[in-house]
Parts: sequence; C-alpha cells; structure tokens
Amino acid sequence: MFEFLSKREGVNLAPAFTALLGVLDNAAKAMIGQKLGPLVPGLPADQRTWFEPYIRSTPARPPDHYKRVAQNLRKTLLFQNGLMPMGLLRDCMDYALNDKAKFGGVFDSVKHAFLYTGSRKVLEELSAVYDYRNKHVAHQESPITEAKPAGLAMGRWIKTLRMLTGPVPADAAVAASKG
Repeated sequence: MFEFLSKREGVNLAPAFTALLGVLDNAAKAMIGQKLGPLVPGLPADQRTWFEPYIRSTPARPPDHYKRVAQNLRKTLLFQNGLMPMGLLRDCMDYALNDKAKFGGVFDSVKHAFLYTGSRKVLEELSAVYDYRNKHVAHQESPITEAKPAGLAMGRWIKTLRMLTGPVPADAAVAASKG
C-alpha cells in the first residue's frame, strides 16, 4: 500500500501506516502480558492490593497518571481489553527506566520486568512511533504527503515491530519473583 500511495503526488500516506496500528498494539499487549502476566496474583483480594498500591504525589507526575496506568494494566492483564496498548507499554517502560517514584504492587513488577538489556532503545523507538502515530496517523494533525520522510518513518515502525515481537530478553520479572 505504501508503494502504491507514495507514487501519487500529494496523497496522504496515513492509510499505509493504519494497517500497522493493530499489529503494533497487539505486539505491545503481548509484551505486557509476557512480562507481567505471570506475576499477577491469583486471588482477587491480592489482585486488588497489587493493582491499587498507595499512590502519592510525585514531582514528576500527578497521582492520577499512575492510577490510570495501574487501572489500564488491570484491564489489559485480567480482561485483555486495556486501552492504547502501545501507550501503555511506553508508560511502563518509561516508569521502569526513568521514574524514581516507588509505590509497590504492580509498579514494583513493572520496574523489574522492563529493566533489561536494550530496553532503553525499545523505549526510544516505541516513543517515536507512538508520537508519529498520534500526530500523523490516528489524529492526522499533520498529513503525511512526502514519500521520503514517510518511508523512513515506515522503516522505523517495522523496526519497532520487530523489537516488540523478537526474542524476549531475559525475563527479569520472573527471576525477581523467584528471588
């Protein structure tokens, strides 16, 4: 589709990217499930404690941000119907790599699960794809009409998809749960 659309002058190339949205979201959801699924407590009372740790204000973000992430993780891991899986994965990786807040529960597991060799590069690529998605594809604030930059972006999307679906790095989350 990209090849076909890119040969036409002035045509919006967003539909070529739209075809990859579901695939990227599914890959993000699968990675979250692989990394955190085995760590979800089995009993409902334990799940509530795990998904609802005490969250206080932090200098970086308001408590509502963390509560939304925890709620979305619950929906994703327990019911497979969370929102914006790519954004959720990005939030998890950003928390693990850059956030100093410590809340316990699911957030401790996120810290352990998404700290692995190469995770910083995955976060960088995923963030770029997510930002491009929001600006040019999902919301189309700015149309994609130039083939060369769009081709580079398409390559980045495919590279990110490979990163998300490739061999899963050593599972720090499972190792941490045993230790």
